[in-house]
Amino acid sequence: MKKTLFLLMILFISCSEQKYLDEPTKIETWNGSDTLKIFMDSADDPNPKIHKVNKVTFTHPTISNLSERQYILKYYKTAQQEHKQFGIPASIKLAQGLLESASGTSILSKKTNNHFGIKWTSNHKGGYVVAKDDKPDDRFRKYKSVWYSYRDHSNFLMMDRYKPCRDCGDNYKCWAKQLKKCGYATAPHYAESLIAIIDRNKLYKYDN
Repeated sequence: MKKTLFLLMILFISCSEQKYLDEPTKIETWNGSDTLKIFMDSADDPNPKIHKVNKVTFTHPTISNLSERQYILKYYKTAQQEHKQFGIPASIKLAQGLLESASGTSILSKKTNNHFGIKWTSNHKGGYVVAKDDKPDDRFRKYKSVWYSYRDHSNFLMMDRYKPCRDCGDNYKCWAKQLKKCGYATAPHYAESLIAIIDRNKLYKYDN
């Protein structure tokens, strides 16, 4: 009897473990625990791919801030894809997204999917919202999804104005300093803020 119970317990544990590791869930982002079971290839990509992630082999740099961790695990794949296609280091894109959108919690990012604080200009085909920034009536671009914000940011940094950034290659510190010099933001310590975010979260590991 005891032997039978013991075998049943082993079978139950084995099945439970298998279900925990391999059963897909409906979540698409980090769920607040230590294990990300499923993630999207691209943030709000029109054609996303869902992947199962083994909790043993799936590792990320240690990230201290909860909201930053959630943001990075949600968008790092998109940042890496944009890096591959446009040459913008994933660390820089993630750091700018984290800083400009307050880890995706800012009102602007929630209402417009604008994660990079890019302002609207007359040659931009998309919509905009009016918000106070450098001016009381600044216009910010509005996107259908976060994925479009990430892609527009890549196209934005392809302008001649940001060529000194692209000349940095994968040197994220050079990128941060050149972004400030090229006028991406008016904050006096913008470059230092980006570098601090990257170093704190070891985002440079996503550039490989």
